[in-house]
Amino acid sequence: MEEKEYETGEVLSSSNSYMIDSTAYASGGDGGGPMYIEYSLNGTTFRSALGIYKGHYDQTSKQNRYSTGVRITTPVLRFYMDNDHINSNN
Repeated sequence: MEEKEYETGEVLSSSNSYMIDSTAYASGGDGGGPMYIEYSLNGTTFRSALGIYKGHYDQTSKQNRYSTGVRITTPVLRFYMDNDHINSNN
C-alpha cells in the first residue's frame, strides 16, 4: 500500500482573504510547504496551490488541531516571482 505524503482537510469558515485555516493535520517542519486543492477534470487529477503553510494551532479541547497558511494572492505571487533569492543558489 502506498503511503500518503499529504493530509486532506476542509477549509474552515475562519479563513479570510489573506489566511486559510484548514482541518488538515500539519506539524513542525511543514512550514513553507504548499496548501493546495486537488481536483479532477476529464479523468486527469490536478493540484493547484492556494496557500503557503505557516503553522498549526490547537483548539482549547486539545483534540482539534488545525493548520493555517497565507493565501496565495496576486501580491504574494508577485513577491515570489520578483524575488531573486527564491529558488536561487545564492
